[in-house]
Amino acid sequence: QQQHQQQRQQQQEHQLPMPPDSKAPTTSATAASDHSFARIEEAEERQRQAEEELSVVKRELEDYKEKLRAAEQLNATLEADLRATRNQLMGRDEEVGALQSLNGSLEKELAEASAKICQLQAELKVAKSATAASSSAFATSDPKSS
Repeated sequence: QQQHQQQRQQQQEHQLPMPPDSKAPTTSATAASDHSFARIEEAEERQRQAEEELSVVKRELEDYKEKLRAAEQLNATLEADLRATRNQLMGRDEEVGALQSLNGSLEKELAEASAKICQLQAELKVAKSATAASSSAFATSDPKSS
């Protein structure tokens, strides 16, 4: 932009006053030249703005890339944690299954032991009754006990 301004200034400085009878540049030629320089300056300004916008977009892109890398790293960590938790739960499921099986076996043994206790109590009752009857029969048949 400055270069074009300098060129225009130099052209104006180098233009010597023309004698009235020579072919002087017309006003329309000067206007066209000025218009061309203005268009060049506008294009350069648009290019500068576009480059600034591109620079901003590039920085934002780098920020997004960094955020994406951080998110991917967090995702990998969470997936590893999830796998570890899943493995722990599967191990606990196996432990629960083993404990449920053991509990079933113990309940069966407890039922068998309860039935045996009931049987032994019945046998004890029968034995006590037989002992009492035997003692009573012995007492009635023994003359010393009268």
